[in-house]
Amino acid sequence: MGDYRWDIVPRKIVRVLRYAGKVPIRYILENLPNVAYAEYELMPAEEKEALYIVESVKAKRTIRGEKQLLIKWKGYKKAEWQDYNKIKSQIPNIDALYKR
Repeated sequence: MGDYRWDIVPRKIVRVLRYAGKVPIRYILENLPNVAYAEYELMPAEEKEALYIVESVKAKRTIRGEKQLLIKWKGYKKAEWQDYNKIKSQIPNIDALYKR
């Protein structure tokens, strides 16, 4: 069943408070603005690999024999150049997203 005192939703530390005394550092967590926690009251979250979604492929180019794609990621304003082979290994159908 697990320890019921721990919240299963991971939260980011948004502010660190420094005090004099027994517990000199306390943390304010995301979505809990009126509560500060000591380090022993927190549990590290398991790291998960970030998920990025390709919105579109804007262009293709070759520089010094290396193919690149200009990828617009969902949720980001600017597109960025990515190595074609690296992207192709992760997203096999990436060529279908390119519209001339």
